[in-house]
Order: sequence, then C-alpha cells, then structure tokens
Amino acid sequence: MQTPMRDSRCVPAFPRMGFAWALSLFLGTQVGLFGQTGKGGGNSDSQTGPEAALTNGLWAHYPLDGNASDNSGNGHHGESNQTQLTHDRFGRPNRAFDFDGNNSAVYLPIGSEFNSSVDSLSVSLWAKVRDPSRGTLFEQGTEFNKGRDILSFIDNNLTSKLGGGAIFVKKLPEMNVWRHYLITYEVSMGAAHRKFYVDGQLFGSDSNDTLENSSLNFMLGLDVLANFPFDGAMDSVRIWRRALSAVQVAALYQIESANPTPPKVEVSGSVSYDGVVPGPIRVLAYRPNGNLAAQTLLASGESAFSLSLTDNRSYDLFAFQDRDDNGSYNAYLEPGDHYGGWNKSSQS
Repeated sequence: MQTPMRDSRCVPAFPRMGFAWALSLFLGTQVGLFGQTGKGGGNSDSQTGPEAALTNGLWAHYPLDGNASDNSGNGHHGESNQTQLTHDRFGRPNRAFDFDGNNSAVYLPIGSEFNSSVDSLSVSLWAKVRDPSRGTLFEQGTEFNKGRDILSFIDNNLTSKLGGGAIFVKKLPEMNVWRHYLITYEVSMGAAHRKFYVDGQLFGSDSNDTLENSSLNFMLGLDVLANFPFDGAMDSVRIWRRALSAVQVAALYQIESANPTPPKVEVSGSVSYDGVVPGPIRVLAYRPNGNLAAQTLLASGESAFSLSLTDNRSYDLFAFQDRDDNGSYNAYLEPGDHYGGWNKSSQS
C-alpha cells in the first residue's frame, strides 16, 4: 500500500483529560472534518536504556510471575512455601505472589555469603499490604538464629535493622496500594549508610557504626521466628551486591512503573465533505516514526469512524480517497491543505 504524506503535527490518543478537538481537512474548495472525541495526553514511547546500567552487580531478580525463578541468569532460584498467584501491579492475573499472613514465604538460596560488616547491598520490591499492623517483606537471619529485618513494617511504619545498630522507623503513606520499596546499604569508613526509597523518592536515611555480620539466607514474606508474617501481595524483587545511586533508583522506578501492555483507547470521529467523492475513504493513524498503527475503511465515504489506539502515545491522523479499494490513494486529506483533484468540479 502506498503511504500518503503524513501531517507534521501529532494527534494524540487522549484517554485521561476531558478534551475534544476538531481537525479541518481542506480539498479544493471542499472542507472535510475529523471530529475526534477522546481524553488524555500523548507522549513518546517509554525508554528502556537505563535498564542496562541496572544489571551491573545484579545478584538476583525474582519477577514472581508464576514461580520463584531467578531471572538474572545467575541461577539463584528460590523456593516458595504456601504462596498463591495473584494479580500484579498492572492488574495482570497470575503474575505476582500472594502471602497469607501466616506461613507463606519464599526462601532464597543467597544471603549467607553477604557480610553486612563490609559488603554493600540494594533490595528492590513491589508490595501491596493488606494488614499494615505488622509484616516482613525481606529478611535475613543471623548466626544466633534471630531474624534481622531488612525491609519490614509495624503499625504503618517502615522498619529496618540491616547491618545492626539502631532500627530505622518512619511512618509510611497508604500501604494498601501497590508501592515500590527500595533500600540501599553501603559500608564505607567503618560505618553503614542506609537509604530508603518509596516510589522512586528518597523516604529516609541514617548511618551507624555498630556493624554485625550475618550467616543465613534471605527470605521473602516471613521472619526467621515467624512472628511477623506478611499479609499481602509482592511483585518483582531485585537484589544487587552494591548500593544503587539515587539516579538509578529513579530510573528503576520509571522502568518498572511502565505498563508492558498499555491499554487501548477507542478514538472516534467522522469524515465529512461537500461535493461528490467517488469510492471509499481510508482513515489512518501513524506513529511519529512512520509505522502504521491502525486504519479503517469507510466504504460509503462520508461517515463516522473508530480506531483502537494504544493509550498515551502520539499519532498522525489523516484520510485518503481509495477509489478502487486497493490500498492505493487517489487523493488524500491533510490538515490545512487544498487539493483540487479530489472534486473535479472544484478549483484549489
């Protein structure tokens, strides 16, 4: 099919803001009108470039999208116990783990070699909490078989005792929604520095010089003594053997917040004109990179149309006359332009 010249202006598929617009298409002395109704705003495709930098020092990645397999390529597969599959943060079924608040846990085969008196660490995960009164998100044991929470909560407060010393406590915002939690832990000059992030933003930080080592592996959703089980859902757990920077934390949040299967929005409108236009009309939506996203054929010419387009992206919309219904355009409509060949009786 021949590709008509695209208009340089982008026409977004608008699914979020109450907004309506009209696009006038001129051919000769005739006027064609696209009357589109939609909501929202368009933007460019999400970028995935920063993700490459986040693989440096990645120890394990557990998507929890059906099992406890490690997706980092390092082979550190976990073992789940009494967990169930549930909807993930994008609403997709069977793509996250549900913890029952009793005995549910995921046991990870790493952590015993992590020496918190000298090693750095970052832990990232998504969680939706049903019971904010108490719960363990990420845990490591000690040589005395006492649980040491790396990420946990009590009475709506985020808590951590990673590295020993004082416990970190700070009131959290609403927890019964999907949120991104991340802790970075860096040892330097004989002191441990902890930073806590919620939804990509720095939430709190502290330092301590009372360092202690540990010897047991990591756990998800349960502490070693089983006193603080997690009641809620968890998704996409990543562990690094280094401390991420604030820029990398923000990049990770943007990457993991982007819906991998963005929803569609129906964009509707109409084509109208004066005079006689033989043959059907095709309405097309192109991405700014030149790729055809969607098209529809108006067999009777002047009529309403509807296109199913991906939400939050920009498009170039236009129509052309397909007199022979073969995909080759005979004349096309473009905003603000005049074409005398559309209606032979008119002059441009």
